Amino acid sequence: MSLISTRPLKMILALSLILTLARCPGGGSSDSSAALLGLLSGGGSADTAASLPKCTSALCLNGNVSGLISGASLVIANGAKTYTLPENGSFGLNAQTGDNYTITVQTQPTTLRCVVTNGTGTVEATSIDNIVVTCPMAYKNNLVWNRCTHGQQWNATAGDCTGTGNSGNNYGATTVQYCSTADDSCNDSDPAGESSGVYGHLDGSGTSGLFTACNDLNSNAGLYNRKTWRVPKKSELESLVYCISGTQPNGSCKLPWDSVSIDQQIFPNTVSGNAAYYSSASSYIGFNGSAQREYAYVTLFGVGNGSGYTIYGFAKTALRYVRCASTGP
Repeated sequence: MSLISTRPLKMILALSLILTLARCPGGGSSDSSAALLGLLSGGGSADTAASLPKCTSALCLNGNVSGLISGASLVIANGAKTYTLPENGSFGLNAQTGDNYTITVQTQPTTLRCVVTNGTGTVEATSIDNIVVTCPMAYKNNLVWNRCTHGQQWNATAGDCTGTGNSGNNYGATTVQYCSTADDSCNDSDPAGESSGVYGHLDGSGTSGLFTACNDLNSNAGLYNRKTWRVPKKSELESLVYCISGTQPNGSCKLPWDSVSIDQQIFPNTVSGNAAYYSSASSYIGFNGSAQREYAYVTLFGVGNGSGYTIYGFAKTALRYVRCASTGP
């Protein structure tokens, strides 16, 4: 590796080019000189940080993007033109009178799923100012997750789950029962490939507030135009666990036990505390296959436990939180 500075060479080349341009008709433009003088200051041609597109025409398609996490970006399209949105905030696209526009998400962020509202119309005498691009869903292990707990509402302005309620009521997070009875009335007997200890899964039978909470999201066009919302299985819910102190060889979180958490950047306003259990669709079969099917599997984000990620053996009639999932991508 050379330790010789290239700065003197840059200065010589830059001055030479400026003198050459000065001899040419129109060569003394301030833009050209400024660009070349940038070399003298050491600026060179280094890339600048990406920023949101800004409108430079009389009429604009103005909007706001929210819900992006650190390091995430997405690409939107309007016809054949594409625009990168690298951060949250306001953006503007050039437009003309009579333009028909349809704003869509062309490339999703790796760990998020975003949607557009108010993205279709025709430009008339004034600019369009109400386009919303927001990211209310997460993506992991080929599942799309609602970033909000059941009962919470996505806030497309803030990009979090504070759309209703307040911090005192966990922004509307609502608990539900796995089943109204402590038996197999609400689940089948198919472990569906899950590890030993799972007897079956919710199947829509019986009276299950848990099943209804996610299934209702499929009504009409479906939440965020998805119609495959359901309660996640035990193994799927476990995949959301974030081990603050790292993992042990068996996959459980390292001690201290309070290292079990969830990525709050991806899942904002997740309910925490000793009673903040999130239920899965998986029915518990008990130790050594014994019949203890009055229980269901739940996960507690925020407090660890000796057995790993999932706390089991909680009554199906108990009230628990739920985070719904949908088939990806």
